[in-house]
Amino acid sequence: MDTIKSYNIDDQDVKDLIVKVGDKLNTEKAEAVRKAEEERLRKEEAAKKQAERAKFNIINEKFATIAHAGSYDEADKEIEQVLQLFATPDVPVLIIIDQVDGVNDYDRPTTASRFLNYLKDIKSYHFAVESVKRNTEGKISELELIKK
Repeated sequence: MDTIKSYNIDDQDVKDLIVKVGDKLNTEKAEAVRKAEEERLRKEEAAKKQAERAKFNIINEKFATIAHAGSYDEADKEIEQVLQLFATPDVPVLIIIDQVDGVNDYDRPTTASRFLNYLKDIKSYHFAVESVKRNTEGKISELELIKK
């Protein structure tokens, strides 16, 4: 476009086309900048979510330990220790079974105690901690899991 402008053509149609091309280029540049910003924000959000999940690794590991305990007695000991992380044994545990456009669909709610005993019985842990709400003492007051 700069080359064509340098020819200094004195035709109104050419001048109009140059203006249209300039507008089109500016629009495309603005769109590219917007898309790049959206991509940067998406990556930032994904990294933030990954970091958030990383801090839940300890909880996930404890749940897996209960599920893979060698005996019911070992699992019961682990359950006692894990329950210390919760405000009460009746803290709600919500299990996300589907996510659509940021809206979660949950399985039937359960409690921390029931969920931990469920892990002990099925000897499998196929969830990941999605979010944790804590009370003022730092104990878990609500746990949200997602099926892997």
